Amino acid sequence: MNFLQRLILGKKFLSRINGYQQRNIFQIVGGQLISPADNKRAYLDDGYLTNDIIYSIVQIIADKARLPEWNQYKVVDESSLKQYQAIMRKKDMTSDDFKKALDLKTKALELTEGDARLAQLLKRPNEQESFQEFFTSGTIYKIITGDRFIWAEMLDKGADGGKPMYLWNLPSQHITIVASTDFPARPLGYKLFTWNQDFTKEQVLHEKYFNPEWDINGQQLYGLSPLKAALKRYTRNNSSMDAATATFQNRGIDGIITPDISPELVNESNVAVMGEQASKIKKLLTSPEYSGTDARGKIAAAAYRMSYTRLAMSSEEMQIIENEKWDGVMLCNIFGVPPELLGLTQKTYNNVKEAEKALTSRSALPLLVSFRDGFNNKLQTDWGYKGKNIYVDFDQTCYTELEENTKDKVDWVTKLGPLGVSPNRQLELLGLETVDNPLYDEPWRDPNGAQPLSELEMNEIDNELNNDLAGNQ
Repeated sequence: MNFLQRLILGKKFLSRINGYQQRNIFQIVGGQLISPADNKRAYLDDGYLTNDIIYSIVQIIADKARLPEWNQYKVVDESSLKQYQAIMRKKDMTSDDFKKALDLKTKALELTEGDARLAQLLKRPNEQESFQEFFTSGTIYKIITGDRFIWAEMLDKGADGGKPMYLWNLPSQHITIVASTDFPARPLGYKLFTWNQDFTKEQVLHEKYFNPEWDINGQQLYGLSPLKAALKRYTRNNSSMDAATATFQNRGIDGIITPDISPELVNESNVAVMGEQASKIKKLLTSPEYSGTDARGKIAAAAYRMSYTRLAMSSEEMQIIENEKWDGVMLCNIFGVPPELLGLTQKTYNNVKEAEKALTSRSALPLLVSFRDGFNNKLQTDWGYKGKNIYVDFDQTCYTELEENTKDKVDWVTKLGPLGVSPNRQLELLGLETVDNPLYDEPWRDPNGAQPLSELEMNEIDNELNNDLAGNQ
């Protein structure tokens, strides 16, 4: 092997490190190149692109998260804004929490046309995607790899100089962070190896999941993919699918049919007869009448006593189907998706309804809130809107499953009347205006007709007095 061949082989070896398709040798000035400790490309290839359960889970989350419209607002009440943000970060949001959040948002934010350049970005952030499509594709990257990298292609001149002209999702499986060498390591820039493209820290919004894998090289700067925790789970699931496919396609013969004859009766004279019998049985079973889908359920008859020795195991015996179902449930748990939505558990109307609520509050809203907070911070720091009263938020009213069931609440509040709850308190519980009358603040009873307790007591006293007068007469 000559020098040139060794050089080519060495470059090919470097190109495979950490799963990257290409790796160019270059000099890092003022920092160090930090490669992910795990192979994020494998999460895409062996997970999302190969495993149907993972694909279905990711799509269910993405479809739910893509629903809201995004708009510009101006902040009119900082205190209400903080309370609104705190409620929206809850993963166990109730219908009351949701209603309170909407009320606080109305107090805190005022819808505005705001900045024309930003308004255009919120409609079409680039030439190929709407904002919902842009948000969804970046969300899929984050769910799979743990990272979302957004590159702002900046305007250099004009009235909008320093603001983003386009926003693009970068393929997170190909991004490497250039980090500082001091403690703690900080990102100095980003590199897209596939195109040998460099980006500054200011150009890129990096949103990630928490990563506890701290080391001196700065691995904590990358997000931790949920699929890393589920690596053994989906690897086994992929193996189960491979085994099932091989069982159906390449299993070979299921068993052997042999003459049912005692060993002591086997001799040279009947060996030839048994061979002739075997040939006839084979011809019978492979004939058009007893082969193919049309032969299902037919019974073949033979004039010989035979026995059958089974060689292959069914998929049920190998527990492939049961393992796949259990793997699906556990993968749903990793991503916070109720398994009812994938048909992995028994479905009823009520539990599917609750599952949709859980999907929204535990999976979709955290992704929306995280992106919103990071996006607003980037606008105020590096993307040309520092000091401007502009706040970008999503319209969560599209998630009607989080709203309370009005009929159920009315039925519940109605039952409080006989327990001594005043009409005004019942109206408050229903979110309605109260009646400006002291009688409506009293408990009401309903023996013959609805009336305040004070009037009911007076009527009872009048009745007793009338009875006494009638008796004395």
